[in-house]
Amino acid sequence: MRKLFINLFSKFLSIAFIIFFLMSCSVMDQISQPDEKPIPPSWPTYGQLLEENYKGPKARVVIAKFMDKSSTCQENSQAGDGITEMLRQAMLATNRYIVQGKKSLDHINRDKNIEDGGQMKKENEIDLFVEGFINEFRQGVAGAGEGGGTSHITLLVTITNPRTNQILATEKVRGKAMDFAGPIGKGGVKLPEVLKDFSKTPMEKAIRIAIEDSTSFIVARTPLESYRVSPIPPPPSPKEIPKSPPIKVQTEVISPPPPPVVASPPPLRVTQVVWANVNLRKGPGTNYKVIGNVKKGTSLKIFEVTGDWLRIRLDNGSEAWIIKLATSEGSHSSPSPSPPKPMPM
Repeated sequence: MRKLFINLFSKFLSIAFIIFFLMSCSVMDQISQPDEKPIPPSWPTYGQLLEENYKGPKARVVIAKFMDKSSTCQENSQAGDGITEMLRQAMLATNRYIVQGKKSLDHINRDKNIEDGGQMKKENEIDLFVEGFINEFRQGVAGAGEGGGTSHITLLVTITNPRTNQILATEKVRGKAMDFAGPIGKGGVKLPEVLKDFSKTPMEKAIRIAIEDSTSFIVARTPLESYRVSPIPPPPSPKEIPKSPPIKVQTEVISPPPPPVVASPPPLRVTQVVWANVNLRKGPGTNYKVIGNVKKGTSLKIFEVTGDWLRIRLDNGSEAWIIKLATSEGSHSSPSPSPPKPMPM
């Protein structure tokens, strides 16, 4: 009898343990389920951020690769690469960040210690460091009943100041969807190749919701002093460039040079015949042919003096040679007694 009682008691404990285990699993499953009506964030949504058309200074941010720690995916799976790539695109679309992706916080601190004895160069300084984990990544199954057709993704996003290693904020961001309706792909964020299997499915919509909410959370928690890079103003459009007034080109009028001033020859000396009658010859000498004669008082213009002879011009324009002694020039140079009767020369 005692042995029978022990066997019944053992079976009772086994059944009780199984019931307790099943109830525990049910409770845990309910806890892991995301809230059906999540509380909306108190900061602007991603769509509102894009509508602002931000033009102010930017912050340098490093977005490290998201590690996939969900139960349905292995750690370091391609889902982490896709989520990281989409978050970088969404951050760039806000016009608030210069996005760099490569390093962990340890790498940034190591670089900081290498450069300039612990002081990073200003152009290499990082204002914000973003890292995170994929805590849940579950695609809904069509026809699985209530809740089973909903796709879920949960991200744990952490923002750190790399200059002080201070954690600025941490947020658990959830995205869920049962369909693919509504606006998809705000800000030109593309679905990466590694997530192409979820294209145009509720899972893609859930991913985009998580990415957009993560971006608005990062913007809301970025300190104002992190925006330190002044934007480069775009070049003015052709319509904005003021037209300069037309340049008036003055044509220089070049006047022809004045004709050279030809000095007028000095006036010819004038002499007069002092002999009663004297011959005019073709050359300066008595051996030249006589071509005419002139009488006393005739005015003559002197062109040339050669020894005792003068080349003269008469009033009619003809030229000839006459002996100097027969003119008043001869009397000026060397006065000599006039012959009583000058013989024709």
